[in-house]
Amino acid sequence: MTAATPGVAGLGQLQPRAAAYSIRANLAWVFAANALYLAGQWLVLAVVAKLGTPEIVGQISLGFAITAPVFLLSNLRLRTVQATDARGEYSPGEYLGARIVTTALALAAVGLLCLVYPLQGQSAVVVMWIAGAKAFESGSDLFYGLFQQQDRTSRMTASIMARGICSVTAVALVSYFRRDAASASAALCLSSVLLLLFCDIPLAAGVLKEVRGRGLDLHFDWLPMRRLISRSFPLGLSAMLMSLGANMPRYFIERSLGAGEVGIFSAVWYVAAAGGYVVSAMAEGAGPRLGRLFASGQAADLQRVLRLLLGTSLMIGLASALLNRIAGKAILGWIYNSEYQAGSELLVWLSLAATVANAASILSYGMISVRKYRDHLVALLVMTAVTGAGCALLVPRFGLTGAALALMAGYLVQAGWGLLAVNRNPMAEAA
Repeated sequence: MTAATPGVAGLGQLQPRAAAYSIRANLAWVFAANALYLAGQWLVLAVVAKLGTPEIVGQISLGFAITAPVFLLSNLRLRTVQATDARGEYSPGEYLGARIVTTALALAAVGLLCLVYPLQGQSAVVVMWIAGAKAFESGSDLFYGLFQQQDRTSRMTASIMARGICSVTAVALVSYFRRDAASASAALCLSSVLLLLFCDIPLAAGVLKEVRGRGLDLHFDWLPMRRLISRSFPLGLSAMLMSLGANMPRYFIERSLGAGEVGIFSAVWYVAAAGGYVVSAMAEGAGPRLGRLFASGQAADLQRVLRLLLGTSLMIGLASALLNRIAGKAILGWIYNSEYQAGSELLVWLSLAATVANAASILSYGMISVRKYRDHLVALLVMTAVTGAGCALLVPRFGLTGAALALMAGYLVQAGWGLLAVNRNPMAEAA
């Protein structure tokens, strides 16, 4: 393979292996990677639910809920930025330097949150172990951007598969012998460390050696790093708001009802939201087509595709809600254990909330496709605020059902804002 003339950023505007993979094959690898990642996260929770108690599940779920928004902000979606950096505007070393700086800030922020937000028992220890796991996972995530940029998406998928196997195995072994959340989260952190050191760094170094003749390096050149961080900050902010709104109920449940109820809510939500993974994949696949329709001024076709996506997402959500209404108790007992079967009614409410969330997700992709970036950000801000206010009012009075209703209200507002935005002169680029 021949590299192009090196560019100013040092990456060399590398020629991707166009003949190695078709676009369809790359999309298949990316879809497989996303599905495996989500499956790995759910399996970790399912294993803990099988072998532990709802309190342990709740502590780990709260750890994810506290750390996820912080690290999504600090990640700045640099994986996507790097994957689409076809001109080599920034070198791999500059991406890595920026990721190290923002990850260190994220770790400090999580530590500060643990001091400010009073956590019960060993919850603070759990949060810090999960923060460590997220920090090392951030390194792996950045290398995934490199693999995508150079059409080595199969390596990304293999890494994510290895991550899922390692994390689930580690958590299962530790949970079998030591039934506590701190040990399980420590095992999760250790698996992230091992995967980064012995899988992702060697793979990334190998790719770089192939395409530019030398391996991985690190550049702390503050001017391009600062420019990269500044330009990517809005992407990180949007990702943080999406996570913050989705995790908002867990914060209020923990304060009002305790970690055990957080565990019940989180476990049931994973089942209720299962259809959303299909909807997200469908929306990602349709994103490029929506962008092409917008670019060519085909407003009627764009609206038709959006309506089709919305209708399909609603049918998936309502079918899931009906299934969970009929067989929810049996499903929860089979996936977890009998302790979670009491959440069968909650499962129906959360399935309805997930249905609205699916519609909001489709409309979010729609807003991005028609370049309504400001509306997209405002919709997320309003969704987070409405969900938080709803939780503050409803969780103390109605418990977990109140949390589901608050989540539904937040997603309804987000979906409504998105519907107005994409129907308001969709061919006009947002200012």
